[in-house]
Amino acid sequence: MKKFINQVSWVRIAVVVILLLSLFSVLLPKDFRPKPVSKIFDRKELFMKFHEYDVKGPLFSVESLKEGGASYQYAIGYDLLLSVNAPFKILTWNIGYAGMSKEIDFFYDGGTQVRPPKERVEENLDSIKKYLRQREDVEFFFLQEIDLKSKRSYDTPQFSSEMDLHKYFYFYAINYDVSYVPMPLSDPMGNVRAGLAIAGNVCPLDCYRYSYPDNTSYFRWPVYIFMLDRCFLASRYPLDNGKELVLINTHNSAFDEGGELRKKEVAFLRDFMMKEYEEKGNYVIAGGDFNQCPIGFVPTYTTDVYDAKQFIFMPDSLFPADWRYVYDPTCPTNRNADVPYVRGETKTSVIDFFIVSPNVEAKSVKTIDLQFEHSDHNPVEATFSLMN
Repeated sequence: MKKFINQVSWVRIAVVVILLLSLFSVLLPKDFRPKPVSKIFDRKELFMKFHEYDVKGPLFSVESLKEGGASYQYAIGYDLLLSVNAPFKILTWNIGYAGMSKEIDFFYDGGTQVRPPKERVEENLDSIKKYLRQREDVEFFFLQEIDLKSKRSYDTPQFSSEMDLHKYFYFYAINYDVSYVPMPLSDPMGNVRAGLAIAGNVCPLDCYRYSYPDNTSYFRWPVYIFMLDRCFLASRYPLDNGKELVLINTHNSAFDEGGELRKKEVAFLRDFMMKEYEEKGNYVIAGGDFNQCPIGFVPTYTTDVYDAKQFIFMPDSLFPADWRYVYDPTCPTNRNADVPYVRGETKTSVIDFFIVSPNVEAKSVKTIDLQFEHSDHNPVEATFSLMN
């Protein structure tokens, strides 16, 4: 009987442990682990679907795709070739999910706030959309921190409305998908589903999401569950000389002390870019929010304070000498978010820029000084031409 009682006691303990583990697994957010490479779009599939859809109708819906999405307001221009001799403009902008306007001091960066009031988020998003719509001179947009459905932006689907860029083909990759972020305890961030997008006025051959090296090697469990799964989005566009223009939108790590993850990420990006250029002869442009300063950057702006300590620089000799960093040293692209923005007081830097292969010429580059009114980043535009 004593032996039987002991066995029953162990069974009870086992049942309790199983119940606790089951409860813990339910409460703990699921870890988003995207594939190393995910297909977002392939033009061959689009061509085949022309027989199934109205030409002016949307061919894909972002809501139906797991790791990214593609959406088209119009199918016109799907078979256009870019001319090597024609210059084109790219604008990159981290829109801060329309929740990082100038009055915000964000808790992740040492501030106190999680999100602005809903009315302010709506105002920010409307202003961002208005600015992008009026930039009809831009052929390609690189956008970062766009929410699909997140508590921090009041569950407003920022990609499905997609800035109302009706004449563009646009592609989206998810890099932040957490069912519940429990920090800060006083006002948890909650659910987050967000990512980055490329929009262009011609249809690419394909578009893929590439995961950066796994952050589990740097952040311990369960911290890495609540961190972004960093990636870049690469689209290929056919050229009239038989080569391809490869456009890359990237958003790199920010909370790795000393930049250890960022070093791995940019080395991964470099290998990808150099393979496209050296082995295929393609034209390659990467842009976005690198969360680090370009090599050789020395600020020349005087209206804002430069943060010489917080931001790291890209590793020396990352690329061969004939590759180019394209940035504007006369205006900051990012402000510190530990305090609300005050011009001339808040520390700033340049972390949004472009990297181009030797066969790409940068005609001009300019940071648009919006004084961080609706995002903690300013947009950066550059005009490029391709060398035949």
